[in-house]
Amino acid sequence: MKKQIKLFFCSFIISQTALCQWYLQHSNSTDNLADVQFVNENVGWTYCSNPANIYKTTNGGTNWFLQKQSNGTISTAFFLNENYGWYNVFVNMGSRIDFTNDGGQNWYLRFEGTYYIFNDFYFSDPANGISAGSNQAPQHAVVFKTSNGGGIWETAFSSGEVSFLCSYFLNTLTGWCGGVGSSSLIIKTTDGGQNWTELSSSPEGYKESIRFFNDSEGWVKSDRKLYYTYDGGLSWNLKVDTADGFWFADPNNGWYIVDDKIYYTSNGGINWQLQYSNSGTNLNNIFFSDSETGWIVGDNGTILHTTNGGIITELEENIDNNSMP
Repeated sequence: MKKQIKLFFCSFIISQTALCQWYLQHSNSTDNLADVQFVNENVGWTYCSNPANIYKTTNGGTNWFLQKQSNGTISTAFFLNENYGWYNVFVNMGSRIDFTNDGGQNWYLRFEGTYYIFNDFYFSDPANGISAGSNQAPQHAVVFKTSNGGGIWETAFSSGEVSFLCSYFLNTLTGWCGGVGSSSLIIKTTDGGQNWTELSSSPEGYKESIRFFNDSEGWVKSDRKLYYTYDGGLSWNLKVDTADGFWFADPNNGWYIVDDKIYYTSNGGINWQLQYSNSGTNLNNIFFSDSETGWIVGDNGTILHTTNGGIITELEENIDNNSMP
């Protein structure tokens, strides 16, 4: 009987462990982490907006260390590879961009300007980059473009709307920016940001993040709602009423976070299932390097990691009772 009880207890422990497919990593921080990005399976960064702290890992998140502290509030950061990275902080009436070419061991002032607001970066190589943002004198939405690594920024597109908040590039040529204003615009480029055209329709509200799989299929988060388009932005369908962040590895497999919960879809958002809830800590952003390997960051230094897409699995055991002594 004792052996049977012990076997049951061990099987229960193993089964419960198998059910949990998001694992806490130790950030060594109590900061409210705003975003996370990995450039490969080992090297990644996360940051807290205020205080302006940047953390790095070189072993997939097993260990994190504080790499950089700054004055101001971080609005965005982008890492091209293991060496090149940029981040922007709001200071006084403008922005300051710091740059690294050695993985963050050293950071250098790259740009400082009054009235410039940079909300999201994308760099196709160390020289050429795009930023969604605005100019504050007077206020209008601007897509900025640089060809010298962020030292000089020129206006590639401007609008009378309030600001561009987010961007996403499918490749070095095709990308989108989302903004906020009376028309709640989304714009698209097919030549690396030289020219932009406005999509014919857009969900109302603040475009906080955007992602496309091809010219036709894409998602946007606007005012904490998730919308999907299958026709390149001619029409948008509300799929999720409340979300704090989302990620799709492909048109079928996607995740969104809200408060302390993670939801997953395997059929392009038709159905969602709860994957994880820690009942207390707000989750803020999500990043997947492939369809199985992902990270989520949140308040109080929370970092979650999965290596199987967060899929809930159950341990099945076939025990031959006749073989038990």
